[in-house]
Amino acid sequence: PFLLMAFAFIAGGGVISIVGHQGFLQQASHTLQIRLAIWQFGWESAIHHPLIGLGFGGWLLAWPQYASQIGLSPTLPPHNTLLIGLAESGFPALVLSATMIVSILGLGVRALSSWDKRVAAFGLALLGGYGWVHACPIALPVVVTFWPR
Repeated sequence: PFLLMAFAFIAGGGVISIVGHQGFLQQASHTLQIRLAIWQFGWESAIHHPLIGLGFGGWLLAWPQYASQIGLSPTLPPHNTLLIGLAESGFPALVLSATMIVSILGLGVRALSSWDKRVAAFGLALLGGYGWVHACPIALPVVVTFWPR
């Protein structure tokens, strides 16, 4: 309970300071518009190629052309594990990815709530590891691919 309260206090303070920043709502609205365009591209890719998607690496090939047509940066990443799975590998990959994510998170939460400290530590490590791995595979290839040369 103490850790949860501390987290809520710190997170709440961060949210208040961010929202109080001038221009935050304008920047958030602009970012949302970009995300909506990215999501639309991912969805349209899946609709046109529902079973196999664009193929591995298809996002990096197809997005720049789409982005230039609508006036966005051709280097924007999908920002979403499920979206990239759907766009590059179709609806079967979306189902499998969502099942895997729910399974990992469910196991981590169940383990974290265990009375056995070792099992709870495993749950914490599993959830922390998932958070780390979830963020890095999306960011690293994009940084490597689009890093200025």
